[in-house]
Amino acid sequence: MKTSYFYQIQKGVTGGVSISVGKPKYVEIDAEFKQLAPSWNLLKAFQDDKIDEAGYVERFNYQLSKMNAKSVIDHLHYLTHGEEPVLMCHCGKDKFCHRHLVAEWLEKETGQKIEEYGVGVVNRTNGRIVGAGKEVKDMLDLL
Repeated sequence: MKTSYFYQIQKGVTGGVSISVGKPKYVEIDAEFKQLAPSWNLLKAFQDDKIDEAGYVERFNYQLSKMNAKSVIDHLHYLTHGEEPVLMCHCGKDKFCHRHLVAEWLEKETGQKIEEYGVGVVNRTNGRIVGAGKEVKDMLDLL
């Protein structure tokens, strides 16, 4: 399984699944999994600076804790007709993003490593890619 963002893969990708509140019209992806998107209230509170990243992480992780990670993975594979799922949203590769929180949660709950599309295995903490070696940082800069 991988994560990515819409702008990186504008023509779509086999196995692409939108996990955002909405997806741009320029992206060719049919599958959506709204349960992995932040709620409108959470997104708005963050955008309006009513909560900081730590508050967002706490609330979004609570939202994820209500789901069964194994069932989520099974459903993602169902949505992608058995193709490798690529979880996609709006945020750029080096930004704070809920897709990194989803990847962290799935990794913790299932032991499965979730790669960043075009980069490979990365370390994620609190919604960010962190601790990447020089080679990975250079790849992130190129994307």
